[in-house]
Amino acid sequence: MAKSKVSKKIVEEKIEFDGNQDKEPNFRGKDGKLYLVRCYACEPRYGRENYMPAVATGQCAWCGWQEKPKENKDGVANSDGNPDLCRNNPDLCSTH
Repeated sequence: MAKSKVSKKIVEEKIEFDGNQDKEPNFRGKDGKLYLVRCYACEPRYGRENYMPAVATGQCAWCGWQEKPKENKDGVANSDGNPDLCRNNPDLCSTH
């Protein structure tokens, strides 16, 4: 009896990062600060687990992704979502 060869073709769907990190299990504190538990820039479908000490910084320990400060209508960064931004970089902010 002859063996037949069965060929399997694996198709991978390419998923692009849409810039949104506000997906579970990531969350925001009462002050709007992002706690980055999984980084969807590293792995867009499921997110790559962030290094635990880096979660509270809002920055990915693996790829370096960090939330950019929001700009107001004049193109000046403000502290919405990141209250430490103005404290650490007062020249970037329009308030505080």
